[in-house]
Amino acid sequence: MACVLSGLLGALWIFVAFAKGLDLLSPQMSTAETWADQFSLITIIVVVLAEIYLGCLLAFRPTRSAHLGALGLLGLFAIAFVLWPLQPQQSCGCAGSAGSAIGLDAVTPGIRLAVLASLHLLAIALLLPSRFATHPRTAQAA
Repeated sequence: MACVLSGLLGALWIFVAFAKGLDLLSPQMSTAETWADQFSLITIIVVVLAEIYLGCLLAFRPTRSAHLGALGLLGLFAIAFVLWPLQPQQSCGCAGSAGSAIGLDAVTPGIRLAVLASLHLLAIALLLPSRFATHPRTAQAA
């Protein structure tokens, strides 16, 4: 279960990163000004690279550390939304123009962050060793 959830979260991070990256490479795709447009190009590139890295870790090597890294990035996004709030009717640009196309802009960024953080916390909990798990050798001896 934890590997499936980690894989799905990893795929989501990779999708979001590539959607933002495509908007950077072809600005004519993105017509509306978004919240993310106020940040420097270098900042957006660093975020995209961090999202790709975390997505690959989550998808191909799911560990608690990878989920903690994703939670850290979500925490940075939450701080950024507090410091630089969205203007009324402004898209956040969190998933590039693909986010608007699939309806992500209908959900407020705070709710998206809370849902993603909850899923990462669930994955961390599922990756923890169970207190009640028995070692295969002791299970056979009983």
